[in-house]
Amino acid sequence: MPAELTDALLRNLATEPGLFHRGSEGEALSGGITEMALRALESSLSPGMRTLETGCGGTTIVFAATGAVHTVVTPAKSEADRVRDFCDKMGISLESVEFRIGSSDTVLVGWDEPLDAVLIDGAHRFPFPMIDWHYVAGPLKVGGDVWVDDIAIPAVYRLFEFLRGESEWQLVAVHDDKLAQFKKIANPAEPYPLDWELQRYNDPSKWVFSYMPLSRRWRIWRNRAMIGTRIRQLRQELNRRRGGRRSS
Repeated sequence: MPAELTDALLRNLATEPGLFHRGSEGEALSGGITEMALRALESSLSPGMRTLETGCGGTTIVFAATGAVHTVVTPAKSEADRVRDFCDKMGISLESVEFRIGSSDTVLVGWDEPLDAVLIDGAHRFPFPMIDWHYVAGPLKVGGDVWVDDIAIPAVYRLFEFLRGESEWQLVAVHDDKLAQFKKIANPAEPYPLDWELQRYNDPSKWVFSYMPLSRRWRIWRNRAMIGTRIRQLRQELNRRRGGRRSS
């Protein structure tokens, strides 16, 4: 039976420095996630959900206490040990929690187990947020949620910006101005090698040519209209195919 996540426990996870995160000299660091964001995450989980997070800390407690079958990916064994100690003291079972110690760019390679929810809150330096998403976006079930923490950080914001613009993802909410919740509403169409043209993020109207001499940009502007037409035609053809599959 999942442990009860009391108001006091959630508040402690959000506000008590040094519970799980320490600096290079052992100094206590803040938990990194707010009480409101923790509550939003907790309310979306239920026992038996298959979940994964990059990063480790207060959110790990929430996944464990709600009874999720959870995998934690973190390079910091010390943080995993602190989570274990905390759960032992609070009587929170870690029986359904697996810790994989290592960098997400190697640990997640080849992950193919279906997932109900994912939290991306590991390394925030570029390109790790994108790498984490890349390896879990396919296994995440349609209807499942991906949570992205610290979206104000530029390297993380790039992922937020991409997901917000793509038709396969729906922004549900931004909790406490930092934790974004997206729902996967469709699997992407990937007719290689034209897959990049199907991403709205790569729309020709958004292309940047400031690195080119002005004397050369006129050719780009001339060709961009033709590329835009080709992309629109490709998207229309894919929509027709999808419509045909639904009606058959």
